[in-house]
Amino acid sequence: MKRNSSIFYWSLQLGAWSIFSAIHVLSSVLVMPFSVAVIANGLFIGGSGFVVSHVLRTLFKKYRLANKSIRSILLPAFALVLAGTMLWEAAIVFVHVAILRFYSLSNISLGSTMFWFYYYLVALSLWSVLYFVFKIVAQRRSEKIERLELALSLKDAQLQNLKWQLNPHFLFNSLNSVRALISEDPERAKDMVTRMSSLLRYALNSSDQKTVSLETEIDAVRTYLELEKIRFESRLHYEIEVPPSCLSLRILPMCLQTLAENAIKHGIAKLPRGGTVRIVAFAEANTLHVKILNSGDIVSPLRYGTGLQNTEDRIKLMFGPRSQLRLQQLEPGLVETQLVLEYGDHENFDR
Repeated sequence: MKRNSSIFYWSLQLGAWSIFSAIHVLSSVLVMPFSVAVIANGLFIGGSGFVVSHVLRTLFKKYRLANKSIRSILLPAFALVLAGTMLWEAAIVFVHVAILRFYSLSNISLGSTMFWFYYYLVALSLWSVLYFVFKIVAQRRSEKIERLELALSLKDAQLQNLKWQLNPHFLFNSLNSVRALISEDPERAKDMVTRMSSLLRYALNSSDQKTVSLETEIDAVRTYLELEKIRFESRLHYEIEVPPSCLSLRILPMCLQTLAENAIKHGIAKLPRGGTVRIVAFAEANTLHVKILNSGDIVSPLRYGTGLQNTEDRIKLMFGPRSQLRLQQLEPGLVETQLVLEYGDHENFDR
């Protein structure tokens, strides 16, 4: 970043003062014959302006004027520009008299001196204003980038913290299920351990990923539901309806698994005859909708548990405040949990 800024500065310096020199050569040709001295004069005026302005920049940086308020920099900046103008005009007068011999000291009038002093003062003042404008804009841009980077770091830390809260929750529930089956049905317990290891592998491998494909998450949910069918037997039925066009869309890892777990824990598990979990997904206008419908009823007042609250926090952090999680009682005996992910651009929508 500093190297690019330095290249930009030197490019502007060389370009601006070269144009300044060319203007002086052309204006001099209008009032005197074209000669090597005229070219040398124009080059010296531009070159000396280059040097004086660079010295001003060095002093501005030394006293950190660009970091102060506009009111507090006006007086010191003007004083430095005034001193620079005096030195610049003194150097030009010396070259005109002692080297190029355009005129002698006795021919210099007060009016002419004041005119050229004012001319050089305006030139350096404009240069200084442009310098401070560029500097302040660059600093504000840098500060904005730093704030964005800090916000992203905080966002990543929050997401990671929420993930670590979800994974142990899933692990403890699964281990309790295995423990319940070991004495009742060892073969099913073995099958359950195999499926659980597959699901745990997915949970651990996805912990470093911000998003996964919907297809990957659906596969994990299907494994989870098959695992739960071992425990609930005929009391649990499930259906998954996801069109192929949605499978590549991005979603948070362990997101749907948490919603499916919530549907079973607070719905199916409380019904003597069990029930059905149905997962439906569709996409429209850069928005992914995933509905988890389960048998059961919401106990009033409606409160999100840790799993649902963390899931909602995660989707808002990752996809923005317009993405949301909705839980509602569609009708007696039927609960719907709807995940709405609104992609601000096409980045997560199609990759």
